[in-house]
Amino acid sequence: MLLGEHAVLHGRQALVCAINRRLRVHVTARADDGIELQTDLGAATGTLSAPPERAELAFLCAAVARYRGRLETGFRLVVTSEADTRQGLGTSAAVVVAALAALETLVTGELPVPARLFDAALAVVQGVQG
Repeated sequence: MLLGEHAVLHGRQALVCAINRRLRVHVTARADDGIELQTDLGAATGTLSAPPERAELAFLCAAVARYRGRLETGFRLVVTSEADTRQGLGTSAAVVVAALAALETLVTGELPVPARLFDAALAVVQGVQG
């Protein structure tokens, strides 16, 4: 969303457009129960029993927390973005979708069904934003 990203939470309109910037999530399984998150907004660590929590990474941490109990091993998750994630532009939603897709693939070995991915991402974003 180019303009009005938070306005939509109150039933207002927003200006939506595509931008030529990519956001990528790379996840690698670990041999232990550790969880490492690395982004341009900072890093966070945790374990399967105590997932990472960091205010600056609230959306990513909430996406990770959805997989609590489904993961058999820890992981390292790295987010890289061509867009400045501090300027809005829908990057919070984009990181949630990408992280959920990466984690689902890690757990099941398959990409998630798009409709289920949408529902899961919407629940994460609404859970963080209220």
